[in-house]
Amino acid sequence: MKHILSTAAVLLLAGTATLHAQFNNPALDKHSDDVTFYVNFDEGPNAALSVGAGAPFRSQGKVDYVKGLSGKALRVGHLFYRGDKNLDLSASGTLIYWVAPEKEFKTKPANGKEPGFIATCFSGGKYTYSLFSGKMGGQPWQKAPLNSYVQYAHRLKIKHVNCLTQTISFCKISEWNPGDWRMFAVTWAPGKISASYNGGAMTISTLKVPMTGTSDEIRLGFGKDPDPAQMLLDEVVILKKALTEQEIKEIYDLSVKQLKK
Repeated sequence: MKHILSTAAVLLLAGTATLHAQFNNPALDKHSDDVTFYVNFDEGPNAALSVGAGAPFRSQGKVDYVKGLSGKALRVGHLFYRGDKNLDLSASGTLIYWVAPEKEFKTKPANGKEPGFIATCFSGGKYTYSLFSGKMGGQPWQKAPLNSYVQYAHRLKIKHVNCLTQTISFCKISEWNPGDWRMFAVTWAPGKISASYNGGAMTISTLKVPMTGTSDEIRLGFGKDPDPAQMLLDEVVILKKALTEQEIKEIYDLSVKQLKK
């Protein structure tokens, strides 16, 4: 399977270069043997590369696409993919994705809270825990960090574990312009999770209970209804190894170099 996956990644990169010469995802090139899932939404919801099932088994809401980082991006709707073979939360792995606002959001909401977004949610252990990535809603206006966190089933009575980035300068939605694509990375290994923003320094959190058992589901997208602070999602990659801070920075730097051309 390793040889087949590597060959598929090479073919995929060749095709992508023809269709969208402005952006070839460096994660596919630098880590082709470790890619287990990749979707760019250019041809719809099906993964362009996957070890397991590449088509979503269900969706929620009216799924909609618009112009993305390269080709198309997912605008609204949830897409659900099987975790089996595409993801292993009990071992080590990396998630990389890109997000950008669809419109400007300069005005403080009536509730005084910073708009949030959850771009991805991975569930495992027969749905006894989930790994989320994005930005929690309900935080103070312009004082909200980014969040990647593991949440356990309520019945287990285990407090969720948060892994914060942008805790000093914050990630202010009011200063984030449409078309300004930013890269998020989350890594996991037995007993811990790490997060990085735009190739920056990684923050690490220790899990109260390790993620074990099955990897049940991959959920992508921002929900079933358009949001005033609507985000766009593109270039989602899952790897079967936990990348280092330097490897993530390299992917970000190479990506930015392409996007500036």
